[in-house]
Amino acid sequence: MSLHHPRAVAQAASEFPARLVICDVLYLWQPVLHQPYTARRALLDDLPLNGDQVTVPAAWPAMAREAFRQAWAEGFDGITAKRLTSPYLPGRRTRDWITIKHTTINDDGAREESG
Repeated sequence: MSLHHPRAVAQAASEFPARLVICDVLYLWQPVLHQPYTARRALLDDLPLNGDQVTVPAAWPAMAREAFRQAWAEGFDGITAKRLTSPYLPGRRTRDWITIKHTTINDDGAREESG
């Protein structure tokens, strides 16, 4: 937002409060990228992170439809489905993670992504 003046920053923060959403753990005293998602998620769930500015979205193993509905209700723009055995592979796209965005149909009948 390129804001520098403290008053402008405070005004923007009150109008558009930021929230950190943490979905995975990559390093916890040592790299954990090589561990499967289920192990990394267990580490994440053990950390005391939920609060006003920090959110850890719920994990919904084997319940994609419910996860999708809940993500929509909470204002997220979609979900990421992760193979439970997948390691974290920086800079690589694989079929182990699939992002599914919420879409709407506009008045012309065309699909539009939310967010």
